Amino acid sequence: MFSRRLLAVSFGAVILAVLAAASANALTAERTTYVKFSRGVALPGIELPAGTYIFERADPAMNRYLVRVLSRDRRKIYTTQVTNIVLRPSNVSNDHGIVLGEAGPGMAAPVRAWFPVGDERGHEFIFSR
Repeated sequence: MFSRRLLAVSFGAVILAVLAAASANALTAERTTYVKFSRGVALPGIELPAGTYIFERADPAMNRYLVRVLSRDRRKIYTTQVTNIVLRPSNVSNDHGIVLGEAGPGMAAPVRAWFPVGDERGHEFIFSR
């Protein structure tokens, strides 16, 4: 009798762990954007060469202001930035999430904001003046 109860509790714990992992992956996937740049871009304190990068919320459960930029294969974290939360401008479509600023000759265009696909709110990067 005791072993059946222990088996049932153990099985329930495994099911809960699997469901929790699936939920965490779903949340992460919703907040991840792969972005391909055809030329170099700048974020506060860093320049990235042309290539594909991952933009994602670093810790969506605890701090919605943190954005992390990683290599496409997730092996390198280029930067983690504190951002301002901003509303998506009407001229930025739901499936296009990057807003670039103007750059001078020979300079990388600054990434002004990132909007996760489908979100009304996005992340404005804070550049020092």
